[in-house]
Amino acid sequence: MPNFDASRPHSLNYGAIGAIVGHEISHGFDDTGRNYDEAGNLRNWWSNATLKEYKSRASCIEKQYSSLVEPMTGMHVRLSFGSTFLEVLTFMFLM
Repeated sequence: MPNFDASRPHSLNYGAIGAIVGHEISHGFDDTGRNYDEAGNLRNWWSNATLKEYKSRASCIEKQYSSLVEPMTGMHVRLSFGSTFLEVLTFMFLM
C-alpha cells in the first residue's frame, strides 16, 4: 500500500504520514542518533543506567529475531541495530 493515495480517506493518509514521521523521529534514539545532543553535537547524553537498560531491551529483540531462518536459503536472520532495529519496532507497532 502506498503511503499516500488521493482516493483514500484523509484519515488514512494522515495516519500513514504520521507513522512515517514517528519512525523518522525515533532515529534520534537508535544506536547512531542517541550519540547526538539536542544541538546536533556528537556527545553522549544518556546516563549509564539508561544505556544499560537500552542495551538490555535491544538484546531481547535481537535474540528473538536472530532465531528466525529465511525459508528459501536456510540462512539465519541477522538483526543489526540502528535503522533495521527501528524497522522492526515500527512494524510491531503498526500491526
